[in-house]
Amino acid sequence: MRRKTVAGALRNFLTTFTSRNTDWRGYWLLGMLVDELTEHEIDLQCLNTGELHRPLPVAARVASEKFHEQIQHAGLNPQQLNSATLLIKKTSEPRPLVVEGFLRSASEITFTVHAQWADNKRCELQKSVLIAPHDPALERQRIQPDVASVKARELAAGLEV
Repeated sequence: MRRKTVAGALRNFLTTFTSRNTDWRGYWLLGMLVDELTEHEIDLQCLNTGELHRPLPVAARVASEKFHEQIQHAGLNPQQLNSATLLIKKTSEPRPLVVEGFLRSASEITFTVHAQWADNKRCELQKSVLIAPHDPALERQRIQPDVASVKARELAAGLEV
């Protein structure tokens, strides 16, 4: 297993997990974590099925899913993993940040992913992101497509559902 391949998979995981496309209920999931977060570790090998009505358990499940997607996309064998964790930590006091034209208070959140493989090789990568707490009065909600109408259009177009 090449170190570049592992590092690339971990980098892609951090990029996809921290992207604005990681949403919940139409809003950026990570913005919903800021207020309740100081430090939290997620076991990426375990698919969290806990309280999926709160942001932190949802983030744990999404992180695990995105991690496994990137591992498989890189052609790595998840069975060779001894451990994989994501540490999410608030690393700064709130500071001013302009988000979509509004002055907000944002905290720096550091995401550290650590993986250890069966051959005892380890890889760790870190990414920091400034994140403002979720505020539905200021944020645009992503419109969720109506699944039934999407399937109806696919059927009408002769696509397999």
